[in-house]
Amino acid sequence: FLFVRRYAFAYLSMVICLLCTSNLTVFILLSCIFLAFILFGSQRKQVFFAGLLCVGLYLFISPSNIKYVERVLAKVKVQSNNKDAAPLAQAPVKDTSVQDSLITAVTGKHKPMVKNEAPQEKMPPPSNATQPYVFGDGPFLYKEILRDFAGPILANLGTTSLYYNEHIPEDTMALRRVMAKWYGVAYDSLPLALSPRPGKLLYFKNTRNFLRSGTVPFLLGAGPGNFSSKMALKMTGFKLQGTYPERFTYISRPYFENTFFVHMFFWAKSIPDRSIINYPGSVYGQVAGEYGLAGILLFTVFYFIYFFKKSWQQPQKFVLLAALLLLFVFDYWFELLTLTLFFELFMLTDVAGKTGISDKTEKNHPINQ
Repeated sequence: FLFVRRYAFAYLSMVICLLCTSNLTVFILLSCIFLAFILFGSQRKQVFFAGLLCVGLYLFISPSNIKYVERVLAKVKVQSNNKDAAPLAQAPVKDTSVQDSLITAVTGKHKPMVKNEAPQEKMPPPSNATQPYVFGDGPFLYKEILRDFAGPILANLGTTSLYYNEHIPEDTMALRRVMAKWYGVAYDSLPLALSPRPGKLLYFKNTRNFLRSGTVPFLLGAGPGNFSSKMALKMTGFKLQGTYPERFTYISRPYFENTFFVHMFFWAKSIPDRSIINYPGSVYGQVAGEYGLAGILLFTVFYFIYFFKKSWQQPQKFVLLAALLLLFVFDYWFELLTLTLFFELFMLTDVAGKTGISDKTEKNHPINQ
């Protein structure tokens, strides 16, 4: 809209973005405004004003985002103070009875999980690590534990309380007990609890290690819904992405031991840790983990290169492509039918042919060739 001089629509879109999206999206928006400032030579004043307006409006109409930043900064300050505290003050006595209850093995016909059984080291992985975690009978016990143990807990928490930050209770011990049942290890003893890395980075490391674990995963991936996708999360029956028929509930071992593991770990933490940087979801991870090298090549040739060629001589489309590639890092956008739908509409539509921006732009535009 800035490029075609529809400033009212441009500023309206900006207000909607600031009202409805995360801090990270606002950062990407500012990055794209900066890129537009470089590419839109004849409109730099308007683009510069748009950047100033974006920053100014953010301070006034994004109170929830600002409050979230304040929570994160407050937590960082507390953690910093704890590091400076005396050793005795930062080493509280653990209630072993609570820990024992978290790792009680599931009895019955299945092989019980061993108390405090340490999974293979993966986060952070050794330099030569290529194998994923192995959590014993976890994937096979998933449905049984979900029905008998996690089901009543989910009923008490409520479906929406697991998805929206505003409604998630600060007391996350219930979700931690669910994780301990599934994985057979106390929540605080999980390797993730000892890693300072963001969940998103750990998720990409998991994806890399999975691809390196064998020829089939490397070439073809785990298959649709078996490693990283909204469908994989929905099929778990955990009600994080809507409901799913109980008799069709399904979870694969690669998903259980990698993406779902990281996802549940951070949802069981306090609200400041439920940032998008800890959310294990990405178009790139989905394509690589579920479709392997074949999917990566198809995505690169028939999507990225295709749209890159269309944006080569049109700066407004180049900015759109840059924004999309950044946003692809943070969610499963092909399954949402929102962002990608509008992106493809704009990329496949002649949005510059009638603007008269320059004779060169119109002459080189595909519609006029």
